[in-house]
Amino acid sequence: MRNTVIYFAFFASFFLFLSSCSKDKTEPSAIANGFEATLNGQKKTFTIESAILYQSEDFDEKKLDIVAASSDKTVKLAISFAQSPHTGDAMRVKSYLIQFAMEDDPATPNVNESELSFEGLISYGVKVGSNFVFSGYRQQGLITVSECNEASKTVSGSFSGKLINLSDNTVVTITEGKFSQVKYTVIAG
Repeated sequence: MRNTVIYFAFFASFFLFLSSCSKDKTEPSAIANGFEATLNGQKKTFTIESAILYQSEDFDEKKLDIVAASSDKTVKLAISFAQSPHTGDAMRVKSYLIQFAMEDDPATPNVNESELSFEGLISYGVKVGSNFVFSGYRQQGLITVSECNEASKTVSGSFSGKLINLSDNTVVTITEGKFSQVKYTVIAG
């Protein structure tokens, strides 16, 4: 499991670094894909910047990353979810738990929330100058894949979560997140 967390965190960080340094552009295939979410009560639509299914034979795992920028170009979201085994060009239709860097709740002595594993992650960045800045967040939520078509390499589903900034405890609440017919690319490694 430790390797899974390291692999997941490394690729999420690397992927966000690459996407945050890229110039704003809209790819023709991105326009057909739907991505929206309500952030702290404000509904936003997004343009897909990239969607990549990474397959890692070394960790016997695959992970799908979807990165999108808000239409007003002020926010960037990335949702990532992983599963084993690494084979196949699609993700399972199921719900993926987001439980990352949570504090242990003393009211539940038989459960250590800080040690719970996760299958998903949401990265949230805001535009500062010409770049997007991503902070570290404690996260709790869910990404649900309702459809994944291996032949057409498209995925649809929903997501929600509560992100608490590790530096200043500000909260980002994400509700009504939806992604529809997002076309992804497969990279084996």
